[in-house]
Amino acid sequence: MSPEISTETDSLYEVSWANPLFSPHLLCAANVLEYFCDLSNPFYDRECNNEVIRMQKLSPEQLVSMTGIEFYLHHSQASTLAEPVLFVIRKQQRLSTTLVTPIAYYYIVNGTVIQAPDLATLVNARLHTVIYGLNKTIQALAPCARYHPPDGSYSWDDPKKLLGRSANEQEEGTSE
Repeated sequence: MSPEISTETDSLYEVSWANPLFSPHLLCAANVLEYFCDLSNPFYDRECNNEVIRMQKLSPEQLVSMTGIEFYLHHSQASTLAEPVLFVIRKQQRLSTTLVTPIAYYYIVNGTVIQAPDLATLVNARLHTVIYGLNKTIQALAPCARYHPPDGSYSWDDPKKLLGRSANEQEEGTSE
C-alpha cells in the first residue's frame, strides 16, 4: 500500500459530511442510500455498482447479480418517535450473489455521515493512549530508580519524597 492511499484513508476518519439541501428529518430506510450516494459525499465511490445502477436507471435489486464494490444499508435504528436516527451503511465487495466481503462501515446520525474506524485503527488509538500514560509514569518515576553496578540490581527511593509530597499530603488526598 502506498503512503498516499494510507494518508487518504486516515484522513477520512476525521471527515464528516452532511447534505445541507436535504433535511435530516426526512431520512428513512427507503431513501438513506440515495442520500449517501450523493456525488459530493467524500466517502462515496463513483465507480461502485450503485452508481452504475443509478446511471442506467436500473432497479436496486440488480445489485445482487453484479460483482464489485457496492454500498448496502446494513442497519437502521428507530428512535422512540419511530423516526430512524441511526443508519449503518456497509461498503462491500460482492464476489457472487451470496458472498460479500465488508470493506468499510459508515454511520449516519441525524443526516451526518461519518466513517467508522476499523479494528486496527481503533486498537492502535487505544494502544497509543495506554503507551502515552505508561511513558508519563515511567518519566515521573525514573528519578526514583537507583542502579547498582556491582550486582546489576536496582533499588527505589521513596517517590513521595522525590516528587515533593509528604506522607500527610498523600493521606489527605486519598481521604477526600
